[in-house]
Amino acid sequence: MSKSVLTLLVIGIVGAILLSLVMRHLVEVATETDRSPYTAAVESRLGSRRVGRVSIEEQVEADHVRLTVRATVLVGLNKRPLAESAGQEVWLGAMRKGARLDEVVVVMSDDDHGKAETFVVAAPTTRR
Repeated sequence: MSKSVLTLLVIGIVGAILLSLVMRHLVEVATETDRSPYTAAVESRLGSRRVGRVSIEEQVEADHVRLTVRATVLVGLNKRPLAESAGQEVWLGAMRKGARLDEVVVVMSDDDHGKAETFVVAAPTTRR
């Protein structure tokens, strides 16, 4: 083969690799824009105890705003402290942002697809 054919082949391979990396980045950006701004903080708070992604849904009924956090954690863990921690992270994020929020509900399930447990997390108290 001549040098020009090899050069074109190398340019084509490098171009295909760069294109795949750009497409992967676009997919990640697209999924990040659909997520709640509190999701990353909750995922980092749960750390290695969570399985999969955390989803946060906002429900607005009349003047009542509720955020529902859904997470899957490892089997055998005590879900109550994890739910409290995740809920507090959402409350604090909403307070920092200045968002109006009335209720935070955390739904935790095991990674063995057992029954999900629901926890209502109270707003943190402020000291003055």
